[in-house]
Amino acid sequence: MRRALLVAAALLALWIAGGAGVLAGDWPSWRGGRGGVSDEAGLPERWSAEEGVRWKAPLPGRGVSSPVVVRGRAFVTCASGPGEERLHLVCIDAAGGEVLWERQLWATGSTQCHPKTSMAAPTPAADPERACALFASCDAAAFTRDGTLLWCRALSLDYPDVSNQVGMAASPVLWRGLLIVSLETDSDAFVLALDAGTGENRWKLPREKGINWATPVLLEAGATAALVLQSPRGLAAHEPSTGALLWRHAAKLDSIASAVAGEGEGGALVLAPGGETIALRPPRPGGEPEVVWRSNKLRTSTASLTCYGGRAYGVNSAGVLTCARAEDGEVLWQERLEGPFAASPVAGDGKVYCVNEAGVAAVIDARPDAPVRVLATCPLGEPVLASPAIAGASLYIRTERHFYRIGGGGQGARR
Repeated sequence: MRRALLVAAALLALWIAGGAGVLAGDWPSWRGGRGGVSDEAGLPERWSAEEGVRWKAPLPGRGVSSPVVVRGRAFVTCASGPGEERLHLVCIDAAGGEVLWERQLWATGSTQCHPKTSMAAPTPAADPERACALFASCDAAAFTRDGTLLWCRALSLDYPDVSNQVGMAASPVLWRGLLIVSLETDSDAFVLALDAGTGENRWKLPREKGINWATPVLLEAGATAALVLQSPRGLAAHEPSTGALLWRHAAKLDSIASAVAGEGEGGALVLAPGGETIALRPPRPGGEPEVVWRSNKLRTSTASLTCYGGRAYGVNSAGVLTCARAEDGEVLWQERLEGPFAASPVAGDGKVYCVNEAGVAAVIDARPDAPVRVLATCPLGEPVLASPAIAGASLYIRTERHFYRIGGGGQGARR
């Protein structure tokens, strides 16, 4: 157990090193930028709509994007209006749940999408200076921490061939002053790096056309960084400051669930979901990635994998949670949960949290010798499609219409 926790801590340190000014307890982007893993302690084990809720805040519209939390401020996007043409970014005091500011934009691109999703589908990204939002209408904007508009881009007007009738969903990556967005559709496909301070293009990477909702994954260790892009055709890693290709691996992968970083005996791994999950070891400069293992037993659906304590966790369309050893893919155990699941699992403090579409969270004991896998089932009574955030010894859960903080104190008090 001690070794597994040390491995998890070491991997977290690699991710955290890339976020200048972002504290270890922050959750600055989709899945925290760390594959849904937190080093927070004292996380809650039981709650309901009436008990264990520190605060509950109403939201001005619906959405399926996840919340982010940076230095005591929580950010969440919403969409409202008959056609979800009104776009919202809301900043909430993480300690008390009060709305500090709200900014609204009109959608300039198409707001047509599947009824299950929303224009507020991509998760925002934040750092101590700014909060950046990308909406499914291909509108992007950045604001200072106090809500002053820095810039706004109508990307559908700049790139009119980008069109997805089902809805866009890939979340942006904020890295060292760049906001990296993935817009991949049947009619046009590319990854675009914007200056986070001005909104101007820094680089544009053409991609093979095809609908793709997978969010890019940033891997960073010291001075080495790689932006890993997933599509149904495989993985490609690029240098995030320029977009230059580092390596590529062809495989039949998912277009919804995203890749995640993990750790095996031989070092860092990238776990990518598809017809079978593959585990790749990133190469040294100029080399080729190594396929460490493949497994058709560790399959997912909408939810992405989580790698925590040397173990990979994935929940499939039938609601079966599978735990496998990250270093070789061996399945260690399976547990049937009440599904279906759209939100990806998150983990910390020896627990894995799986929240289903009805808003019921299964709290899983992640200790290797746990006598009981499911510690508790915790209902909120509202639909949940967004992955939770972890910060300040708490879970932050956005339902379709509300924003909850579950659990205790910590860094939420800092403004």
